[in-house]
Amino acid sequence: MDWTEIQGRLDAFANDPRQAMNRQPTKYDAAGRVIPDPFTAFTAEEIKTREFVVDKDAVRKTFHMRVGGAIVALEEVRSGRAPIADIDRPETLVDRLQHTRLESMEEANLREATLAESPWSDDYWALYTGALGKRYADPSFPNSADWAKNHKYIQDNPAQAVVAAGNRRKIDQLSPAVFDTNPGTWHMSAVNQIGVSKRSFIIDATFDYEVWNQPMFAYSYEYFNPQTMKRVDSLAQARVPRAQFTSDRFKRYRGASYASIVGVAMRTRYVVETSPSHATTDAPSRDRINAVDYIYDLELDAGGKIVGGEWYQNTHPDFLWTPPPGARISTPADRYATGSWSAPAPLPAAWRRAAVRGSASKLPLAKIVNGLIQLARA
Repeated sequence: MDWTEIQGRLDAFANDPRQAMNRQPTKYDAAGRVIPDPFTAFTAEEIKTREFVVDKDAVRKTFHMRVGGAIVALEEVRSGRAPIADIDRPETLVDRLQHTRLESMEEANLREATLAESPWSDDYWALYTGALGKRYADPSFPNSADWAKNHKYIQDNPAQAVVAAGNRRKIDQLSPAVFDTNPGTWHMSAVNQIGVSKRSFIIDATFDYEVWNQPMFAYSYEYFNPQTMKRVDSLAQARVPRAQFTSDRFKRYRGASYASIVGVAMRTRYVVETSPSHATTDAPSRDRINAVDYIYDLELDAGGKIVGGEWYQNTHPDFLWTPPPGARISTPADRYATGSWSAPAPLPAAWRRAAVRGSASKLPLAKIVNGLIQLARA
């Protein structure tokens, strides 16, 4: 972590919190080098007008979650500030919530953790490129931000005609057809899921057009004193009793139960998109890892338990999710793919009909994906 850069952000926050909160955080590559132009799924116009915030929100509103035994749409969930709200609890995300106190995290040597295996990097198969219809291997495919240009190319060069022509090279170029997370929730989720359970989770950041549903890979964090806004070496030096925290910019948002505040700067490493290819093998070296630093404070109760906190930047993770352990992905159309299939036999007629049904929702059949994975492992 570059503490010169972190200290500059802390100084900027102390001088002008509003301006500092709206600053776009620097992104780093796996070697720690600054990425001057990080990948984003949004156009320059969407970023300039901040339409990307509306676009992200529209996608999230289609997601659902289980709250108190009932399934609700995320648009029905309303978030709040510190302390941690009922809908914003790390135990609903992580496999096992073992540590809720900074002292116990340090005793378990969990100030940093990295997964043994990075999540897989790949394209995000944007709708404007045709989703799974994107012909990434075709050098003539426009791959334009204008969906109409991509659509016209596909209409002018339909897959049926390409297959009928029998040109193997051209056939091979066809396509393979919790809101506003509290810093306390974020910190406990990262430590317990990555550090304890050794399993990834997905992060999203509404106001960061360069972070959208990225799998977490690693974290490390250090402390600063929120009163002096300076880096310190230990938890004891970072802890400020409530009565002594006279420079609190978020005083009116604090929970009633906190007894002290600790400042945290966390370096977060996450997996980002790569361009698809026809490579016949894969390896972790082909994955792409980015890093970003998040600055926040944590509210601790009298026993040292994390009970809330505040972000020192608006571009922070505000939506976390993860599939349950052992869960297998499926699509609504998979139930129509009856029977079984094993290569090299042709796909059963029921599977082909189900694939057509699923393509209307831009979703590949999970049964086909799993079958291809098994073939790749053979």
